This record gives sequence, C-alpha cells and structure tokens, in this order.
Amino acid sequence: MNDLTILGALQDIAKDITEPQPRLIIYNDIVGVPHTFIGLLDEGGNEILRGFVPEVTALKGKGKNFNENGHEYSSKIVISISKEQYQKALDFIEKSETNPPFYDLLNGVQCSVWAIELTNHIGATDIKMNLDNKGFSQTWDINPYDLHFMV
Repeated sequence: MNDLTILGALQDIAKDITEPQPRLIIYNDIVGVPHTFIGLLDEGGNEILRGFVPEVTALKGKGKNFNENGHEYSSKIVISISKEQYQKALDFIEKSETNPPFYDLLNGVQCSVWAIELTNHIGATDIKMNLDNKGFSQTWDINPYDLHFMV
C-alpha cells in the first residue's frame, strides 16, 4: 500500500465523519410504563419521532403509529444510515400510519418489536422477528428493558 492509497482512505474516513448523514435512533424509556420509539434524523438535523402504541390503552387492540415529540427516554441507540435507508424508514412509518399492525403485547406485537422491525426493513439490523403474532416469547426477547441495557 502506498502513501496515496493511505491518504485516500483517510480522506474517505474524514468525509464520512464530517459530512452530515441520516441517523436512526432507537429510544427506550424504562421509567413508568416501558416504551420504545424511534427517531429519524435527516442530514439537516431535523428529527421525526414515532412509536407504535395501542389506539386505546389495552394489552391488545387496534395499533397506531404515534408522534413521540416530547417523550422522555432513558437510553438511545444511534445508527448511521444511508439516504436510501432513511427513505425506506419513512415509507415504513407511512405504511404503519395508513395500515397499522394489530397491537398485542402478550403475543409479541408491541413498540419494541415495531422499532426493531423498522431497523430490519431498512437493512440496519437482522434480528429475527416480525409483526405477526409470534407469542409471548417475542415480547420477552425484545422489550424496552432489553434494548435499554444493550447500550
């Protein structure tokens, strides 16, 4: 490897650090009722906060995509994403708003699963789950406490 190759690689790294890029943020709140929601930060620093909740407070029922502006959190996981992944995340959120999954806490369809399913959908993670009823083990495996302590 010559000096020009090393210089080029360092310039690419510096470019990645200094140029704004989209980010996906997984927020976890473990105070009171535990909750996970996501933030999408665009290149200009504008953030969209969304979460998945039951339409009416219950363990199961019609779900809805919820604006989480002002929601406090205990921890967060920040993931750098591409412009394409950012757009895929926006599309996932829009689909959840127009056709929300059924919320069923005891069968593994809740806020944390929704957030991780979004990260899987855009290719940022590969955690095996989905928004179909998978049983309580999915809620046990992926919940705000687990995500909080992953940080």
